[in-house]
Amino acid sequence: MQCVYTMDWRLFRSWRFKSQLRGARLGFNVFWLALGILTLVLGLGGSMFAAVYLLLAAYCLYMALLRWHLKARVQFRRLAAACGGESWTRVVDFLEDRAAVTDGQVRTEYMYADLGSVTERDGQAVLLFPGKARLVVYPAGFTRGTWAECREILLNHCKANSST
Repeated sequence: MQCVYTMDWRLFRSWRFKSQLRGARLGFNVFWLALGILTLVLGLGGSMFAAVYLLLAAYCLYMALLRWHLKARVQFRRLAAACGGESWTRVVDFLEDRAAVTDGQVRTEYMYADLGSVTERDGQAVLLFPGKARLVVYPAGFTRGTWAECREILLNHCKANSST
């Protein structure tokens, strides 16, 4: 079975944005945003330390709103350089005991024995592996086999992994 789709900045950015809205990252973003608003209000209040408060507010708002975007851009540029361009074809081959992901000249393999769970949402399926590794596949992108067949095999591996 094989799934093929095109990786580009828009898709990569959407993945990164979704990761910012989960777990501890969401908590940190809320913290930085709240602290930024508080220091902005204190800075505009006309106190003796207004300049310090405004600088701190700028830093907090950067941490909450811009930092993830700039880091994602750097990460994407490095990945694009390794894969040979601003957009490339990602091929996910589902083999007998592993999923092999090919991004340009870079190949990564994920063993089914390590598969934690499979979730589906918004026209995509996410395979979760230990160490927070995620493999995203698009059911509409299957060129050999179907997502239904693949999902059945993957869910069987998930059940086998949870029982051991």
